[in-house]
Amino acid sequence: MAHLPKWPGRKVMRDAMHDDPLTISWQRRMVADVIYYIMGLIWFLCPKKYINLGCLVGNMDQPVIVTAWHDSIIFLPFMWRAKRNSKLAFMASTHKDGQLVGRYMQNFGMVPILGSQKKDGAKAMIKMLRLFKENYCLTITPDGPKGPRHQIQEGVVFLAQKTQLPILTIRVKYSGLTIKKSWDKIKFPLPFCPIIFEYSLIDPNIDNLHELLQKNLGEY
Repeated sequence: MAHLPKWPGRKVMRDAMHDDPLTISWQRRMVADVIYYIMGLIWFLCPKKYINLGCLVGNMDQPVIVTAWHDSIIFLPFMWRAKRNSKLAFMASTHKDGQLVGRYMQNFGMVPILGSQKKDGAKAMIKMLRLFKENYCLTITPDGPKGPRHQIQEGVVFLAQKTQLPILTIRVKYSGLTIKKSWDKIKFPLPFCPIIFEYSLIDPNIDNLHELLQKNLGEY
């Protein structure tokens, strides 16, 4: 059984902090940091199962576009740890909650790019394309930042067609406490609950890209 390695290397984390676009308060940064450590503990306590992990570890030396539903965002860094020393850019909303998520991701060595479909989306895409040229892997939640929940938006399709990078879809299943007031119904996992990760790799040039993304990410 394949196992995911350890936390990001120090160099990756230093690079993530170097060009910091986040403007949140120290209080919200502290909240993000506390969540980071709590999630590390929960990860240690929960049994994990990986389906088609070869899609990830079989492409260790080439950049990809990583996609997962917005309600899986809390687990995204853990899904990605097999590419421990790779550079990863993550698109986050300019909203204060989006920046909190950006800080959480930054703790894992990811580089936050602030933007959404409604605000600074074009600028964010340009930054993502620039980082692609610097050999970054790119991450986008295809139903974010405000939904509709579990519905593919055009941002990930545009990014794939522009970069010609394969799309790595990651589907995660687990039990947890649902935040019903949030638009994506995000769940915080419970200790000792099983977590299932299912990976697939999609060619960006197929005709039914939108439909296949929707199918592979699925509904749960």
